[in-house]
Amino acid sequence: MGDLLQTKRVVLSLAREGRVHILVDASLTAFASQIYPFAEIHGITAHAGRAGEFSVFEGVLSQLEKLKEQNFDRVYNLNFSGLNLALSTLWPPEAMRGHWFDKGQALRSSWLNLAFRWSSERRTAPLNLMDLWGLLADRPVPPSEVNPKASPKGGGLGVMLAGRMARRSVPPAFLARCISAVWQRTGQPDVFLFGTSAEFAAGKEIMRELPAGVLNKTENLAGATGLIELSKKISKLDRLLAPDTGGMHLAAHHGVPVEAFFLSSAWAYETGPYGEGHRVWQAVQSCLPCLESQPCPYNVKCLDPIKE
Repeated sequence: MGDLLQTKRVVLSLAREGRVHILVDASLTAFASQIYPFAEIHGITAHAGRAGEFSVFEGVLSQLEKLKEQNFDRVYNLNFSGLNLALSTLWPPEAMRGHWFDKGQALRSSWLNLAFRWSSERRTAPLNLMDLWGLLADRPVPPSEVNPKASPKGGGLGVMLAGRMARRSVPPAFLARCISAVWQRTGQPDVFLFGTSAEFAAGKEIMRELPAGVLNKTENLAGATGLIELSKKISKLDRLLAPDTGGMHLAAHHGVPVEAFFLSSAWAYETGPYGEGHRVWQAVQSCLPCLESQPCPYNVKCLDPIKE
């Protein structure tokens, strides 16, 4: 979901030139249609789930045949996964932008080659993903035209319970204190906790830490909203508290103010909320930004300044 929202600059730029088609995992087709109503959305079964692998394979072949029939002028492949590189072979190399596979070689546009060289020094050469992909377009729209300037919408305070990766999230007790402080500062609104069903218990833990006044106005919606309903609820909020999550980007898309916490592998310059009117709490340590796939030898010390 986050990647779909962070491609908004390139999608809007290409929409000025002609009809845009977007290929997403089949589970995201309805959501993508809501975010980009002007585009034609195609879904592909990228995950087998409970279905048998062979039946999924047959379905994917049918989906690929339909894609191949499209007479695209240009194809922007924004991901260098094995699946995406395989998909890129459906079209001639001269039509490709971003990443593609040709004659046994994985290739990418010169702009991405330069950006990847910068990203090897992430701390000193930050580049927001919205701009990384947006600048693949020949005539990118100005940054100010991507997301609306954030302002309260009157629908209360939202909270994303956890980030996609564990070390990017903040402890429940600390998050409860943040909720209480923002609740007092913003007129004691209704509070909504968002997340997956796996985060429902974390929501309950946070609620146990809340003062009675806040608790009486708090609803734990973890696991109770699909993406479209989540989008609708976030679009009406006054503010969203969040780590680096797709929900954070969804709020920025709707022009809802975000207070975001960045630590560990999350680096605000790369994936922070795009647009004006947001506030970011970025932990800064000599070891940041790190790789989430590697164990932290410092006991996640980047969380200390945020907790203080």
